[in-house]
Amino acid sequence: MQQTDRMIKSVPEVERVFGKAGRADTATDPAPLTMFETTIQFKPKDQWRPGMTPEKLMIELDQAVQVPGLANLWIPPIRNRIDMLATGIKAP
Repeated sequence: MQQTDRMIKSVPEVERVFGKAGRADTATDPAPLTMFETTIQFKPKDQWRPGMTPEKLMIELDQAVQVPGLANLWIPPIRNRIDMLATGIKAP
């Protein structure tokens, strides 16, 4: 997780990176114990490189974070949690 956090932090628009392994100890959390979640806090848009968009950031992050056997999902945390609770599926 520290390696992926460093990869993500290499993108200039990233302010902070928070990683989590596992899940909360509640019956309402459908995430598997083996799941890794990373939350990225971006800098304000006026500090982004000229021409940078959220879509371009996702592409750049996808290129920066390449870990064999792991898939990247770039979705807001609240949407991810709602989707998982509503469907029981671990990732949309």
